[in-house]
Amino acid sequence: DAATEARRRHGATRAGQGRLTDRFSTEPGLAWPRNMEPADEQEGGTGDRDPIKNVALHAQRFPFLSDDHEVAILHADGNGVGTLLARIRNETAPTNYLKVHEAFSKAVAEATRQAAFEATQRSLLPYARRNPDGTRTVPARPLVLGGDDLTLIVRADLALEFATVFLNELESRTSKMLKDVRTGGKKLGTLTATCGIAFVKSTFPFHEGVKLAEWLCAEAKQAIQQEAKTATGDGRKGPLSAIAMHRVTTALADAGRPTVHLDGKTAPMGHVAYVFPPDGRKAGLPCWKDLDTLAQLLGTEASSRGPLRTLLIDMQQSPGMARERYRRWRSGPRRNAQANEALDACLQRFGIDKGHELPIGASGSPWSDALLLAELKGALERHKKLQDESAP
Repeated sequence: DAATEARRRHGATRAGQGRLTDRFSTEPGLAWPRNMEPADEQEGGTGDRDPIKNVALHAQRFPFLSDDHEVAILHADGNGVGTLLARIRNETAPTNYLKVHEAFSKAVAEATRQAAFEATQRSLLPYARRNPDGTRTVPARPLVLGGDDLTLIVRADLALEFATVFLNELESRTSKMLKDVRTGGKKLGTLTATCGIAFVKSTFPFHEGVKLAEWLCAEAKQAIQQEAKTATGDGRKGPLSAIAMHRVTTALADAGRPTVHLDGKTAPMGHVAYVFPPDGRKAGLPCWKDLDTLAQLLGTEASSRGPLRTLLIDMQQSPGMARERYRRWRSGPRRNAQANEALDACLQRFGIDKGHELPIGASGSPWSDALLLAELKGALERHKKLQDESAP
């Protein structure tokens, strides 16, 4: 199953390249968590008045934020690697094939490692928990890093920041490292990747979480490969980097994405992929930048008990009630014409008409993903504030 396969690849990576965690950071004094269970009496630290009794056990405990034990299983895979390998096979002279193939494989593996290393430095280590013994526990656990593959468990509020840094770094580093790898005098170009991210509770079955993250990644890769075939006039030679995400809110993985039935039509909640086109370029799929803008526009109203969460439930269960709730929210005391105009302009970039009754377009709705992104960004900001206040 998926869990066995992940452990197999994990073991192979460690056997061939030393400790897996060293490929994410070589900083001394780091602890990489192995235990996601709540603290017990033997360890201590179960409450504000319970001192930590076993420091070694405590360092191995996953550094959650208070009682929120949500994690993300992130799986990343390079885009179009098979196509590039086919080019090497078809366009390289037989006498030079092995040399070019080896140079390409080494460049991709090293660029992936460096991108993961940089994402760890910028997105994980600043939030490592300081332990009484002087060590720091990283809020993530690597599972796989080899070739163009990456899989890790990471605290939910840090997953999207890690993913965006990783994708940007991979593009940047492969553009430089593949510059001199040529097939018949032609450049191979830049490698992009797709991240599938499953947000689950720490008690969720691990193998189901891995399967979901890999499915999200595979589904998104199909969409962006198809989009790349139809893209014209922007100078692109391959698929764009992309993120696909889904939050599981039930005991078992959902069978596909939640849907909305509206006026005889069915639309998914959430989009199959959010892409990262170069600045000023258009894409045939929703853009991550636009989702981030929508999350900022929703802001603090995206809280778990706010009206926008209730609207999300109504959209799936009672579209008629959702229409009325959406209308009341837009005309409420916290809204004004300028705010609604900015919202409509952003939603139009997702194919949602200005005169919409609900934020749903022909290809789906970004509403659930925008609320998730806004919620995670809010949690991260609160954690940063707590860290600043507790700093010596």
